[in-house]
Amino acid sequence: MVKKILIFILYLLFFIIALLLTVPKERLYFFAEQALQKHQIIINERSIQEHAFSLQLNGVNVFVRRVPNASIESVVIRPYLFYNAVDLKQVSSDKMMFSFAAEKIEKLEMYQSIFNPLSLHLEAHGSFGTLEGKFSLLNRHLFLLLTPSKLLLQNRSDLLRNFVKNQKGEYVYEKNI
Repeated sequence: MVKKILIFILYLLFFIIALLLTVPKERLYFFAEQALQKHQIIINERSIQEHAFSLQLNGVNVFVRRVPNASIESVVIRPYLFYNAVDLKQVSSDKMMFSFAAEKIEKLEMYQSIFNPLSLHLEAHGSFGTLEGKFSLLNRHLFLLLTPSKLLLQNRSDLLRNFVKNQKGEYVYEKNI
């Protein structure tokens, strides 16, 4: 009996790994790109590299309603069955966006798991400090927790006007979108 269970688990693992290796990651990306174009969000990338378990985009520019909003050095998309993640490195906002956004984000990580499929989690690090957040897809609720850097508090405190400071010195932002 134990031998049959072990063989079943091995076959299941083989099937999952084979499925992850054969998923057309580039086609999934182009499908998502077309879906974003319906909302007037255009993504231009310099190069696309498909790896065994991930898809990497280099030199990404993001336009919203034909206005440049951000440039991203690299984007790594990891579409696993039980855990999906997107890692963005060196995100720079456009000068027009800089008036109400952080100038540079060193790393932004977004992930979603099968255990909580209706929540998108995010973590960001940059010149502004550390940001952790959660977006509920069901009720479209956004929760952000910002631990600001000294640089942000001294030079760009105007970015904190929408945040509420808690007792720990962290700034909280909540909104239904």
